[in-house]
Amino acid sequence: MTRHVSENAISVLLSLGEEAGFGWRRHSIKTRSTDELLNICIGDGIIPTKIDGWIHACTLTAKSLAKYARDKDRGLDIEQLTSWSGGNAAQRYARWQVDFHWKIDTRPWQFFLYMYTMKAAFADAFDASDKLSDDEKKALHEVNRQFWEEVVVIYSYRSEVIERSRGYAPHPDPTCGSSWQGYPYLKVWERDEVPFDELSMPFIEKGKSDYERVEGKVEPRPFPAVNGQIGGEIPSAAKTWIRQARDIDICDEWLRVPLGERMVPTRFNGWWASIEQVLKPLTLYAEGGHADNDGAAASLAAFDLRDYAVRFALTQAEFQRRLNGEPGQLIALLGSATQAFEELLAARGADATKVRPFVDIASKTIAQVADAGLTIAEEELPELVGARPIHPRYAPVDPLEPLHWQVANPERYLTKMRKLGYTL
Repeated sequence: MTRHVSENAISVLLSLGEEAGFGWRRHSIKTRSTDELLNICIGDGIIPTKIDGWIHACTLTAKSLAKYARDKDRGLDIEQLTSWSGGNAAQRYARWQVDFHWKIDTRPWQFFLYMYTMKAAFADAFDASDKLSDDEKKALHEVNRQFWEEVVVIYSYRSEVIERSRGYAPHPDPTCGSSWQGYPYLKVWERDEVPFDELSMPFIEKGKSDYERVEGKVEPRPFPAVNGQIGGEIPSAAKTWIRQARDIDICDEWLRVPLGERMVPTRFNGWWASIEQVLKPLTLYAEGGHADNDGAAASLAAFDLRDYAVRFALTQAEFQRRLNGEPGQLIALLGSATQAFEELLAARGADATKVRPFVDIASKTIAQVADAGLTIAEEELPELVGARPIHPRYAPVDPLEPLHWQVANPERYLTKMRKLGYTL
């Protein structure tokens, strides 16, 4: 008999997006389908993520779970489970997930891995809540089980129909959505295309043990564990920066970085985008060059605008103000990158001894701007037009998450993102 789910239980369920998101990652770590840098498997490779993306997914899933809990038409039924539209909240959720994940080439087995770890995260969240009675927890556990049972069948069926209709052709997007989603994609797996007759299947091979490999047959190679495979000069420097930032509590285990009173999630590629933002003026400074000071704004007369470190600091101080961050947080974030830039410049054969003076000048300038309470406009400092903040959340260009001062209605945008479980 299906248990009744109280309105209090549903209300608590809808509040568990953040707790479930954190739990989802904890369970995913155990499966090695994610790493400490929040990279995850997708397609034949990996992509970096932000922890609030995990929270966002759990926030939306909680809404579907709540609708399912109120739905009298829940339960496994072969005709409904193989229908292309309509049905209860679990069926609609599964179809939406198939269509979205197919678009970015998430393989069904990868989705099932995400699904079961998310299911476990919600179960943990129910058990940990002190706002639920034992009966309410039992009712939510039942809903959680039934919901995902329906999802897995519908997801499997719809995925099969899609792939059969295409003749199991190669996926049309080799970038796994990275070409339009704003994240990089690294291929890490060479998927074996094995003809059926060559595939080792000892269960059906005559005269062979169930546990014995059939000689001459092929075993497809396993997908590698996600363990920080994204390499290269800039990403390696980003890893150093993250380690140093964690050492001084400017970055936590979820890759969140303080900004004002909030902890803002970042993606690993945001850190190397930040390095690229700093590297441009740092290289010019290290080479001993001077910026063009023609037509300097009178409002910035107190600053040496010929100094690249000063101009960089003025730009970043203004961005930090627009992001409602504190100057001390920006100074600490920049300072934590010192070792990473010293190693990077040394590897490039540049003068690494210039890094600390650059950071010192920039830090003093940021503090001076804050003390003066300055607001800097684009016409006063041209760099504001071409540069990005060095906060790793905002350094990369993200077509789905623009800088909030670049949208038509910033407050409406921020409100919408908060409701979806994002922190900006």
